Amino acid sequence: RLRRTRWQDLRDLYQRAAAWYEAQDDPDAALHHSALACDVAGTEALLRARAIELLARGAFRSLEEPDRLLEARGEDRDRRRLLRHGFISVRGRASGPSPG
Repeated sequence: RLRRTRWQDLRDLYQRAAAWYEAQDDPDAALHHSALACDVAGTEALLRARAIELLARGAFRSLEEPDRLLEARGEDRDRRRLLRHGFISVRGRASGPSPG
């Protein structure tokens, strides 16, 4: 109901949650809430600050939702391409060398 009647209030709540989670050093939850708020600038800032860390520890799901937001908003294709390359690189290393 809140989504239909008071979208801006819900958006503000998600943005505050994203900031709180970032302050608690929980980038997964921060990105999730930033994407829920449709906060492109906030999501991009979090990605700049935390994407490498998330990729390095294999937190791919944490990056999927922000990627969909940026894609839907037509934002920075180069950044999105870099994230996807990171997914492939890290997943490849996690599964080990290819047989050959």
